[in-house]
Amino acid sequence: MKILVSIFLTFFYYVSYSQNQIIEKCDNYRKEYTYFAQSIGTNVQDYNWKVNYNGVVQYYNTPSINISFEDSGYCLLELFIEDEINCESLIQKYEISIIPCQETTFYIPNSFTPNGDGLNDIFKPKGENFSEFEMFIYNRWGEMIYYSNNTSGWDGGVAGYYVPEGVYCYVITYRDIKKRPIIKIGSLTLIR
Repeated sequence: MKILVSIFLTFFYYVSYSQNQIIEKCDNYRKEYTYFAQSIGTNVQDYNWKVNYNGVVQYYNTPSINISFEDSGYCLLELFIEDEINCESLIQKYEISIIPCQETTFYIPNSFTPNGDGLNDIFKPKGENFSEFEMFIYNRWGEMIYYSNNTSGWDGGVAGYYVPEGVYCYVITYRDIKKRPIIKIGSLTLIR
């Protein structure tokens, strides 16, 4: 009877918890993490953690483990439990990527010169690690004269005609790398 119960528990325990985790190494990032066994049975005799951090494998026999992530790379944590008749099952798995800090950069020029000389002819923001971009350009009467949802930029034209030199307003929206909505409102000078 014990063998049948053990086979049932082995099948029942197999990877009951799996998680992918990303740790960014930004300023003041949290280096120390504690992982706890989340046992779903009462007949656990032993906890066996296998930790593979950047190719270095270590084993721990405790219900919880503390790990310090100092270096970038990859860590695979697996918890195997052993029942009262020494049958082992994998019940928890963590795949952890430790990556350099990723920030959104976003720069908006305050002027441009669409005169066809190949220098500064397009008004466009530049940056990295952003998404869901939208740009609206307004004239001095508050009329929207340009809209785009890509970063190719505005050439200073509207419906095939060039607008006069002057000051125009923009509203730019996007999401940063953490998917937070950002709104930038400002003015730009068009110089011909």
